[in-house]
Amino acid sequence: HVYLLKDIKALYILLHCKHRDPSVADSSGYTALHYAARHNHVEAVKFLLDFKADVSSSIGVQHKLVQIVTR
Repeated sequence: HVYLLKDIKALYILLHCKHRDPSVADSSGYTALHYAARHNHVEAVKFLLDFKADVSSSIGVQHKLVQIVTR
């Protein structure tokens, strides 16, 4: 859910407190990292990477991830 990516506190609760995997894909095959990169949610991208989101599963947005992480 794109709206969730704007709320780092909610992401923290899901990933840390609820022990969710940040690399799980939705029914379209996209992960939270896909959505965060695609919608330029820099904080969310960095946060998801800190929680070990799988970058290799983010085919199609890897170039954008590099741009965001190097900001």
